[in-house]
Amino acid sequence: MVQGHIEKGETAYQTAARELAEETSLNPEGFYQVSYVNRFYLAASDQIILSAVFAVRIACDAQVVLSDEHTDFAWVDAEEAMRRYPWPGQRKSLKIAREQFVLNAPRAESILDELLRHPMIDRNAASDL
Repeated sequence: MVQGHIEKGETAYQTAARELAEETSLNPEGFYQVSYVNRFYLAASDQIILSAVFAVRIACDAQVVLSDEHTDFAWVDAEEAMRRYPWPGQRKSLKIAREQFVLNAPRAESILDELLRHPMIDRNAASDL
């Protein structure tokens, strides 16, 4: 599960696409918004985190090139992924993504491909207009 932090001026979906490229060198064939926002508490910083969830479709022959942040990866089926994820929110994210995009056809409003090709105007710059 690729994860990361939003940089200034970036949307959540732009962050997800950037992190996927940085951490795996993968270029998705499809990019989707999962109808779920994971939430969890970080005691060390006393923060409640809301984390948008995304899914991608990758070519069967895509080659993963890991960044220095990672040491290993595995392609596994959904059941094995559910066993490997330690946190309930991760498992729930996977379950919803599977229902939304594997067991059913993606709904038009979940497809983010066009937004990635034509990014939104920088929200910080827009406030200066």
